[in-house]
Amino acid sequence: MYKNNIFDSFKCTADKCRLTCCGGWTVRVEDESYEKWHSDRETRYLCDYTDVHKNDGETVRQMKQNSCQTCVLLDENGLCEIVKRHGEEMLSETCARFPRKYNEIEELDIIEYSLSGGCPEVLRLIREDSGNLGKGAVRRLPENDKLPIEYQIRNTVIKLFLGQGFGLEEKILLSFSFLRECLECEEDDEICRVMNIYSDEAELKELANLWAGEEYDEKGAFIEVLQTLLDMIQLYREEPMYKPYLYDIAEFVESIDAGGKEADLLLGEWQEFKKRWNNDSAFYGDVIVSEIYGDCISEGLEYLTEIFQGIVFEYVMTRVSVFIKEIILKRRLFEREIEEYLSLFIRMIGHNIDGMEEYWAESFEDSVLMTEYLYLILK
Repeated sequence: MYKNNIFDSFKCTADKCRLTCCGGWTVRVEDESYEKWHSDRETRYLCDYTDVHKNDGETVRQMKQNSCQTCVLLDENGLCEIVKRHGEEMLSETCARFPRKYNEIEELDIIEYSLSGGCPEVLRLIREDSGNLGKGAVRRLPENDKLPIEYQIRNTVIKLFLGQGFGLEEKILLSFSFLRECLECEEDDEICRVMNIYSDEAELKELANLWAGEEYDEKGAFIEVLQTLLDMIQLYREEPMYKPYLYDIAEFVESIDAGGKEADLLLGEWQEFKKRWNNDSAFYGDVIVSEIYGDCISEGLEYLTEIFQGIVFEYVMTRVSVFIKEIILKRRLFEREIEEYLSLFIRMIGHNIDGMEEYWAESFEDSVLMTEYLYLILK
């Protein structure tokens, strides 16, 4: 059993949570949970609060939602009627588990336990434990050569993030460059050689220096990030759960004339904002490590790379959203507000990688982006 530092500390904040996990997405009801409800007279009525539809020929049940797109069994105070009436043991598995994540390594009879940053309370715990979370996640893993190759790749990425002497954006670029090189390998032995290269500090510094010397159009990069943000939030801006966070941001971005003076003024403010943002890079790095630890374990290296790419987009879109929101509100956001934005994008992107894969493929002709593009939107 392997857990990251904060796993046992998590407790649902229930009605105190402003970004409830009971809304904004569909809540699946597993067959086992449905049968459990149906087999008991006291809970059989819960089955009436589910909808049934077909997905690729499979029967799927989910909780019904009200007009605000929240579960119909969430009361006006933000409390779950199932828990109030029957206790937590009667929750569906989906509800009972979130934001907990479990990775099973069958070859070694190991289960890893982690938490999704899609819950703001998880991000609060990460902030409290900032600087220790990643180390706690890696320290107790078995030796790399005993792990399936996807876990070895993941652990190499985590070690890159835990290394000293590189900024957060450099670590992101080095990690993405590493994953792209792994994609080009045909055999596991080749991947192991790439892992050795990316474990060599001198090699990493040389590569980081190459990126540092790259020239780029600052205004063009800024406008590209704004356009990407608009693409990301277009489908969510009107949804009740997301509207308070995203609607005014979308309107603001749409109002910007890329060739006008306003864009030039915003660019100057953006550059100053990023300097301030970087003061909290230890926290954001730990969030990224936590997401990598829980999610970057796909046997398909292309999908694994897309998952990491999604984690990068969560970070980039949160950063620019907080910047725009602060411009709109004319004040700095509190830590709690920033954590809510980060949770929001983890839900929109990290919990929707298949949808993101389609977006990347349609917008960039390949679902795995070029490292140069990642460099552009990170800068």
